[in-house]
Amino acid sequence: MPDGGFIFIEKVMADQKMVIFSIARKEKGRGGVLLLEVSKKLLINPLWAGLVVVIAGLFLTTWRRSRET
Repeated sequence: MPDGGFIFIEKVMADQKMVIFSIARKEKGRGGVLLLEVSKKLLINPLWAGLVVVIAGLFLTTWRRSRET
């Protein structure tokens, strides 16, 4: 955090889709507001699968090129 504080994850309750955070601040002073928006990304798995394919292709190409020389 900008003021040197910390955010801790206290508890994760996956069955209730809840997470409890604890915020510790270095300096005493005015309190702030923490606004979080949680959303579920529908197409995140194909994105990760594509990344794995690209990285595998990179290693395969590098390995094949190194065998040619």
